[in-house]
Amino acid sequence: MATTSFIGLVKEVGQIEQKTEKLEKVSVIVEEISTSQWKNTYDVQGLNQMAHALVNLTPGSRVNFECEVTGRPWTSRTGDTLYFTNLKAIKYKIMGQAAPQKDPASNEPVDFPGPEYEQYEAQKDDIWNKPEYGGTPTTDEDDLPF
Repeated sequence: MATTSFIGLVKEVGQIEQKTEKLEKVSVIVEEISTSQWKNTYDVQGLNQMAHALVNLTPGSRVNFECEVTGRPWTSRTGDTLYFTNLKAIKYKIMGQAAPQKDPASNEPVDFPGPEYEQYEAQKDDIWNKPEYGGTPTTDEDDLPF
């Protein structure tokens, strides 16, 4: 199983869909925060208990997601093969806020600890201090070539 982690801004949070008797799903649209000028937007899926936790996110929240990455081919009736990639949330951490403490469906305590985020700390500070995210650079480095 492949996993990936990224920090992003929540753009949209869908409604929980009952797919089968035992499967509930929610989609969260997230724009990755990166130093690149190109913006990557992902549809992160939450299943079952994770769906009930993710549905409480609000647009504009800064969230660090850890996702399981899966993919599969699909062949249309005309014989064209398309490829799909899915991101299933397995952990998340709301940056600067507390995660929901109770599952709204069962009122039971939930715990979705994010992975260790030390690797993101320096990058996170640099990203949030970029002018396009409303910050001001905090480095005193001189970018002059002489």
